[in-house]
Amino acid sequence: MSGEIHSGIQNVIIPDSGNEDEELEDNEVIKKPPLSCDVCSIKVTSMKIMQRHLDGRKHKARVERLGKTFTCDLCEITANSETQLNVHLSSSKHKAKLLRKEHADFTDISANRKGLWILMFCLFCLFLNLFLLFKMVL
Repeated sequence: MSGEIHSGIQNVIIPDSGNEDEELEDNEVIKKPPLSCDVCSIKVTSMKIMQRHLDGRKHKARVERLGKTFTCDLCEITANSETQLNVHLSSSKHKAKLLRKEHADFTDISANRKGLWILMFCLFCLFLNLFLLFKMVL
């Protein structure tokens, strides 16, 4: 202190590069390491705020879910949580696809010969039963 009176206002320049360096009047550059949470995609300005974030329930829930994938192979979708996957599994679109897949042998005759043979066998049994029924009546 040289006895000069300074105002409380200082020129602070925040660079556009995203680096949190501060340039003061004396052209001194103070380097601040960027504090960020990659899991939550946030940046904070102090270690105290970062610690508060890391102790928070939203961050802990995201860390717990990290690495866990919830997928429906039938519909080829990925959900963020088990709850979302359960909602999808109970949806009408999923149930319709499930029914189509289960009955594909019977409905897709042209693409699957196995379905054609099953259908022919069913028709044969139907006609045989009708024949036996009429034979017993007469």
